[in-house]
Amino acid sequence: MKNGFLHIAHLGVVLLLLSLGLKLRLKNVLPPQVWVGGLAHLVVSVLLLAPGIHVLTGRDWKVSIVLGTALGFSSTVVTTKILEEKGELRAFHGRVAIGILIIPDLVAVVLRSKYSCSFSMVVLEESA
Repeated sequence: MKNGFLHIAHLGVVLLLLSLGLKLRLKNVLPPQVWVGGLAHLVVSVLLLAPGIHVLTGRDWKVSIVLGTALGFSSTVVTTKILEEKGELRAFHGRVAIGILIIPDLVAVVLRSKYSCSFSMVVLEESA
């Protein structure tokens, strides 16, 4: 029971920081082209990175997929800062770009809150 509350608390804090730091607006994430683009970005990244990691490092497929997923997350904060400096954060293309980049971040929040320990253990077990 205590562990479940910790996961929920962790998820709440991460979502709060994400929404405050990136000025997340739900209407920017809801259009299908945004969430489909974001999920496609993550899936294509994992499909390209995981086999590369497997072949180049000889790691197990499970570890390669976990590492590929971790490397597939984009740097939303850097992109937000660049768009903000150029004054393009509120432009249509800026809002769509941030919406697309936030989808993998939201997936990361869910994966981290649910499987944080499992992902770490997969990598650690393989490294030992």
